[in-house]
Order: sequence, then structure tokens, then C-alpha cells
Amino acid sequence: MTFSVLFLSCFFIYKNEYNQIGKDSLSALFSSANIYLWTLTRNYWGPQPESSMFLHTWSLSLEEQFYLILPLIIILFLKKYPNQLPKVVLIFTTLGYLLYALLSTDHPRASFYLLPCRYWEIGIGSSIALYHNHFNSIRKVIPALYCKAISWVGLLLILIGYLWLDESRSLGWGLILPTSGTAIFIVFANKNSFSNLILSSKPFVFTGKISYSLYLWHWPIIQFNNLIYQPSFIVSFIALFTIAFLSYKFIETPLRKNRHSLRIIAVSFLSCACFSIYLSFNKSFYDTSMFEVITWKGFRYDIAPTQAEWNEKMKSRMHGIKIIERPKSDSQALKTGGIITN
Repeated sequence: MTFSVLFLSCFFIYKNEYNQIGKDSLSALFSSANIYLWTLTRNYWGPQPESSMFLHTWSLSLEEQFYLILPLIIILFLKKYPNQLPKVVLIFTTLGYLLYALLSTDHPRASFYLLPCRYWEIGIGSSIALYHNHFNSIRKVIPALYCKAISWVGLLLILIGYLWLDESRSLGWGLILPTSGTAIFIVFANKNSFSNLILSSKPFVFTGKISYSLYLWHWPIIQFNNLIYQPSFIVSFIALFTIAFLSYKFIETPLRKNRHSLRIIAVSFLSCACFSIYLSFNKSFYDTSMFEVITWKGFRYDIAPTQAEWNEKMKSRMHGIKIIERPKSDSQALKTGGIITN
């Protein structure tokens, strides 16, 4: 996905945006996209996360950061407190949600992108796994009919979250609805429940199998569609499922079974990293020699005692434009009432 996006971008985006997409790609490759995109939101005049081809990798980076930290916690507590790990994970999950709920109003971007505020969602899944035997004991005590009813409550919470949470309101504490609903459904749904029969049907199973590829490709497809033309929803939908299936069939599945998969991944990673670094340092300009020369007379009529030096970004922006310098005879124009003599 990364290499495809970088390669196609060379044909469909402006050359002066090459260095930005190179930086975006590097943050995705090194699992820091969530932090990088958060920093972009703090720059009012700079590029925004929504314009990045790699916007969707913020959640993948957050997950990978979690998977790097969790083993360290497990090693620490399994050695000293082997029986306390589930409690520790549950405590950190609760604290993480409280931190998220507190910061989501005043610091919505930080609470959205950063791991300390989003850990609790993955922590809920970890807690379910760690308390698996405990939940099994509970299900044995509760009648099957009640378990089915509780699982439907979980699905209802997911539906409420889907309908109620949108761009018009901050996610805030309400994000607990679909998250807890998912946890409830996982714990209490059984093989004979109607909801499980629906989710285990072939269309849902197929979608689940290619879900990672679907997520990996959905945002680049949306972005390129917007750059090239505005297709109908049906066309975009078919294109997404087709590319996701091909990716799953010919890339994802073979890599799982190939005994040289680590080598392939390493070579692919290095290739993408080199391509990204090249683009991030690239300062390409368009050949404007065939067009009429544009002149800029800002310096000509600037009566400031000392004219400010342009930085590299400003020089790049004014590339190809003829700059009319101020004559030395007008360097004292401010003292003479701002009169330009020439």
C-alpha cells in the first residue's frame, strides 16, 4: 500500500507536495503517524491531517505502540507479581478512559491521537482475554436466554454509538458506548444466538477476512478518487472491495505462508523508507519557461529600513517569479515620508 501510494502520488499530486507525502509516509512506516498527525493539527497554516494519504495509519501506529509497551508490562509483572497482571491491566484501562473523557473536551486532538488517551480501548480487549476463565464461569451460571439478551444489549450499544457519535459533536465519554457494546457482545454471545448466526454468515466472514486490507486501502482510494474524479459511491465501493480482495489474496495470505516472509517484509520496508526519504528531501519545481514571466514588486515598494531575509520555504514558494528589487536610492524612503522617487 505504502509503495503504491508513493508511486501514484508522483503522477497525481503537485511536485511541491512531494516532501510532505514523504514525511507522512515515514511517520506511517515507523509507527509514529498518530503523533505526527497530532503535531500537524497544531499548525494552523500548515498541512492538515485530513489532506494526508496516510491519515488512516494513525490507528495502526497507536496499536503498534501498544504492542511494544504491553510486553514490557507483562514481563515486569509476570516476574514479580504473576497473579496481579489482570488487575493492573484493568486499572490502567479504567484510568485511560478517565483521562480520555477528561481531555476530550479541552484537548480533543490530543485525546484522539495519543496512546495514553486511547489505550483503554485496546485495554478492554486485553482485559477480556486475561479474565477469560472468569467470564466462562459467569456464563455457566447465567441462563442461556439471559446471555443472548445481554449480547443483544451489546449490539444495541454499538448501533447507538454508530448513530449518535458523529462529526457534529465531540466523541468524549460517549465513545464508551460502542466499545463497551463490543466487549459485552464478545463475552456473552454464544454459537447458538441469532446475532452470532448473522455474524458467522459467509458475507460477514468474508468481510472479516479482508477487513485489514479494506482498512489499509480505503483512505488512499478515497483520496485518489477525489484527486482524479468524483465517482459514485457504488464505483468506489466496488473498487475498494476488489483491491482489498486482491491484496488479501496475493499479498497478505501468501506472506503468512512464505518461510521467507521476514526477508520480503524487510526489503519492502527498506524500499518504502528509501522512497519516502527521497521524496521528503525532494524540492522539485515545474518548468515555467514557456509561460509569461510573473513579476513581484513587493520589494520595490517596501520602505522598511531593513528588508527581511526570506527563509527557504518562502524562497521555494516564490520560485520562477521575477523579483523587482528596491533601488538603493530609495533605502531612506521611510525618513522622507515614504516617498518612492523612482
